[in-house]
Amino acid sequence: MSAATVIAQTKDLVTSYLKRGFEHIIFLNGHYENYQFLDEGIDLAMESLNREQQGDRFGLLLSYWDYVGEETLAQVYPQGFPGWDIEHGGVLETALMLHLSPNSVDMSRAPVGPAAVLPKFDRLPAVAARTPRSGCLSAPDGASTEKGKLLYDDVVSAISSDLAFELHKAVAV
Repeated sequence: MSAATVIAQTKDLVTSYLKRGFEHIIFLNGHYENYQFLDEGIDLAMESLNREQQGDRFGLLLSYWDYVGEETLAQVYPQGFPGWDIEHGGVLETALMLHLSPNSVDMSRAPVGPAAVLPKFDRLPAVAARTPRSGCLSAPDGASTEKGKLLYDDVVSAISSDLAFELHKAVAV
């Protein structure tokens, strides 16, 4: 989908839920490149309400990887975490899928080889040769159901804590 489509759909979803009486809209992002478009859609929806309509309503936008703790990263990547920029189809995402939907993962088809080497800038249009044919920016070597559970539990615990705090604070205001 284009950025404009993601923004428009997000705005429409948030506006629709708010019109139906929802007080708090929470988006849990799972794809890095979508963040700014989700942010814009939520912001536009909130701006479309007048002060009275908006009241204490708000939207929250979270990305699950922001909740992975350093201790968990050290356990999942004993040789050192390679960085979020190449964790696309790598150990973390594969381990999470092995935990959440093991029948959707066929490790015999997992790519092998070195991680992609990416520049610090974005070039548009993208240079296709910089991304391996598999679409995975790093190999999922070492991914396991146990690591997926560890990651999942860490993220769920941290997100739950933040949401409990923020939503309780919203109720108390």
